[in-house]
Amino acid sequence: MKSRNFTMPYVFFLCLLSFLGCTSLNQDNTPYWKSETIRSTGFGSGSGMDNPGQQKLMAQRAAKINAINSLVLQIKNLPVGDSKAGNYLPPEWQPKGFVEESVAHQSDGVCITTLTMPLEEVWQIVNKNLQK
Repeated sequence: MKSRNFTMPYVFFLCLLSFLGCTSLNQDNTPYWKSETIRSTGFGSGSGMDNPGQQKLMAQRAAKINAINSLVLQIKNLPVGDSKAGNYLPPEWQPKGFVEESVAHQSDGVCITTLTMPLEEVWQIVNKNLQK
């Protein structure tokens, strides 16, 4: 049985894909995500609290913090050319302008919070630092 070498067509296909614009920047050097809205969901538990009201509030706070941390990770990993947005954000940067889309308390005491945030402000910061 004769074996075939598929290496060259595979390499050609990958080169073609990269040439055709599998990049994170559009023709005007803005990323595809510039005008998008990002969504993040966080989970929290208030276990260990004696007061049911305190338990509910602590679960909600934990879920919001978890969602914010997830939002930061997603934003810092957004592609900017061959790099990531996190390389152009200040180290102390925290997301602003996010909206709590939903807060749901489960019967087991877990709270689920969903945040959304437009990425336009992130792009403004990244673009300013990209030009330096």
